[in-house]
Amino acid sequence: MTIIGLTKSEERCVYQIIEKLKLEECIGDIPIEFMAKDEGFAIEGTCDKYIVAFSSRVSLVRALGLLYERAQLKESFIYSEKCELTTLGAMIDCSRNAVAKVETVKDYLMKLALMGFNMVQLYTEDTYEIEGYPYFGYFRGGYTSEELKEMDNYANLLGIELVPCIQTLAHLGKALKWERFHDFVDCDDILLCDNDQTYTLIEAMIRTMSESISSRRINIGMDEAHQIGLGKYLNQHGYKDRVEIILKHLQRVNDICIKYGYRPMMWSDMFFRLLNGGEYYSVDNPMDVNVINKIPKGMDLVYWDYYSEDEVTYQKMMERHMEMGTNIIFAGGAWRWSGLVPHNRQSIELGKMAYKSMKDNSIKELLLTSWGDNGGETDFITVMPVYQYWAEMSWREDDMDEKTMSIRFETCVGGDYESFLALDCLNDLSEKSIAKLGENPSKYLLYEDPMIGLIRSREIGQGIARHSAQLIKVYTDRALKSPIYKELFNMMSSLSKVLSLKADLSYRIYKAYQENDNNDLMVICDELIPCIIDDLSGYQNDYRKYWHSIHKPFGIESFDLRTGGLKERLQSSSQRIKSYVNGDITVIEELEIASLPFIKKKVNGIEKTCVFWEEVSHIGTVYGV
Repeated sequence: MTIIGLTKSEERCVYQIIEKLKLEECIGDIPIEFMAKDEGFAIEGTCDKYIVAFSSRVSLVRALGLLYERAQLKESFIYSEKCELTTLGAMIDCSRNAVAKVETVKDYLMKLALMGFNMVQLYTEDTYEIEGYPYFGYFRGGYTSEELKEMDNYANLLGIELVPCIQTLAHLGKALKWERFHDFVDCDDILLCDNDQTYTLIEAMIRTMSESISSRRINIGMDEAHQIGLGKYLNQHGYKDRVEIILKHLQRVNDICIKYGYRPMMWSDMFFRLLNGGEYYSVDNPMDVNVINKIPKGMDLVYWDYYSEDEVTYQKMMERHMEMGTNIIFAGGAWRWSGLVPHNRQSIELGKMAYKSMKDNSIKELLLTSWGDNGGETDFITVMPVYQYWAEMSWREDDMDEKTMSIRFETCVGGDYESFLALDCLNDLSEKSIAKLGENPSKYLLYEDPMIGLIRSREIGQGIARHSAQLIKVYTDRALKSPIYKELFNMMSSLSKVLSLKADLSYRIYKAYQENDNNDLMVICDELIPCIIDDLSGYQNDYRKYWHSIHKPFGIESFDLRTGGLKERLQSSSQRIKSYVNGDITVIEELEIASLPFIKKKVNGIEKTCVFWEEVSHIGTVYGV
């Protein structure tokens, strides 16, 4: 293949894309001529020549993906695009057990570059090594400096700015639990402000990132520090205005960032929460001018919103942020943090509303997050449809149809778009009953205790059981449509098999006991529970195999404890039921208690429908005092 008009560095990038897409097999020996362009890119193809004009490295990569698609049609073409955003960013959570291997991150970078993303943030709370702090990231799979450099070099090759995304105030519980950090913990997972040891640690964090990653932008976190100033700080200093504590802390962290040449950004929520009684989405209250004036100049603020389901909230929140007089970055969500399966469809719908408000308010920077709350159980790859959709919204002028999305997804991700959307379906009660945003019955019915059934819902349990039974074959067939993701879809088929039997188990046990149906109780013990345990073993094996193929080993122990504990509860429940049926005991006390409604919480003013493992798997104390 002949390529003309590139620098050596650009050539290395192009050959990476050629190898990834097998482009040479598609266009043969037809030469490709490259040239500079002021903005966006343009591609042109005839029977004897291809031309690619590009303005940036990432526009070059996206252009090659689209050239590949059009070249397969064996027709002449002219096509051009320009991204509406200056920053099209992705955030990968590497802190909730699932720390992606370096090769996995590089694979993600390639996929995102083909889509047209030009920034990626690796969210690392304590999952990177810091010299002099051996307990920071201890047994957590933290990245070494060499690993960070390798990922940074590869990102730069593809035209992606790899940006550190760390925490310098809260969300540090996994590190701060060690005695080594006792003296500079305020409370819970929050660092102690106005403490010299705290700022020595923070400088070590920032210095580590400065030496390992070339970007001079950094996300310093500082979100959700709800109890700041109310722990050890309160004991040492008495009660102080908590907004002032954060502002003073922010200034010291900002000074460290400037020392290392950084332009920092931070999550914006704490400014709103502390001024509005803990509420972030306070759309009608203007920001306090005195607070605005104390935010360090040059500090970018990240407005994150993964929940709002109406355009008015987005519009008003962006207006409130614009009042703060600094650069605003919008952070949307690709939902994979509510359990064992993603929420692609709902995330895409929210994205449409958010993007419209971004355009209306001339916000030009996006950070599309993908958190891994409660154990990182669902892989980043499962929400690639959301990333693809945002990329197409940002780059294309025309509307996307399903066919276009399918072609683009096949090029960038190497999978079947419809099959990836089908990953959502395990949370649906039926083909016609789509789960609401964040609803995760596939998780809470899997982990619900058989005897202490906190859900015990006939409608939800039987609905998920029936639908899961249908999805067993669906996911097996989907594996054939996306062969490189065969292990992912086989794992989903295994989970479907478990849920087809387990989803309504607690309801069925309770119903049989209340109706004195000892025959059904024995069927449950002798037939149903052994089948669930066998299927659960199959799911465990498939899950572990998939986990170890893409993640470092640290963190899988949480999955083993959860599913292993479930196995034990299934076995002990069977023994207890048999004791009752055989007359060894006269009553099963836990089945005598009438079910109360499982009350859903509110998060940021919105009803929380997702349920974490610890909220449904047990009532008794598992950890703590």
